Amino acid sequence: MPRAFATALGPRVEYDAVVTELAQDSNGVNISYRRAGKDLTRRADFVVCALPFTTLRSIRVSPALRPDKAQMIAETRQHQSSIRVILQLADASCLAPDWNGYGTTEDGLEIWQPTFTMPTRRRLLVLYAQGAAAIPWVALDAERRLQLAADRLDTLFPGVRGCCERATHVCWDEEPWSLGAQSHAGAMSDSERRCAARAEGRIHFAGEHTSAGWMDGALESGHRAAREILDTLNRKSGTALPRASSYQQPPLVLSRTTRV
Repeated sequence: MPRAFATALGPRVEYDAVVTELAQDSNGVNISYRRAGKDLTRRADFVVCALPFTTLRSIRVSPALRPDKAQMIAETRQHQSSIRVILQLADASCLAPDWNGYGTTEDGLEIWQPTFTMPTRRRLLVLYAQGAAAIPWVALDAERRLQLAADRLDTLFPGVRGCCERATHVCWDEEPWSLGAQSHAGAMSDSERRCAARAEGRIHFAGEHTSAGWMDGALESGHRAAREILDTLNRKSGTALPRASSYQQPPLVLSRTTRV
């Protein structure tokens, strides 16, 4: 999905752009950011901010956000811990031929074989942990995570170690632009979710942490933010503008390279 957005938007996406300040007035928003060692500013009519609150709290916003939202941003806990280890196997000889490609362990680990329907000789075997199950793994260094994952998978599928050609992993807790994976949006009250999603002047908020969570929540929040802006423009112009689903005006997107 991120690649599809990047392809559609093309050069409108500015990568490695670190936003430092959002300053709004009655006519628009100034976006200050650093890119390639330079301090730059863009002017926008509106801003859709989909940054996790763990990242947003390091950005200056003026005028200050309303107290309840500012407090929510300041006190947001780290997003859920999550780690994924991927092993490339030379073949499927150590895997049961009728295994459907997914399973869970008693201690909450998920085991995936994303290549189980593919006609390739090599196979990928994934150990995935999130939430409480991931916390012990986060405390380990990278080499130990790979070793422990290979050992654990070898106990489940004897021969994995001998078939393993290479391994890699992702630890979302170490991602500086999110400090974790998905948010705790599912545990939010309705009033907290309304606060997270509420626009502040010309700054509109999107992202899974402002909705019901996960990728479907992120998509829903994008439609909501687009509707909010279109409704504002409709009220000011007195003319019905296109619905959010058909609105073609390309946005400016400031982004870090996203790992999926």
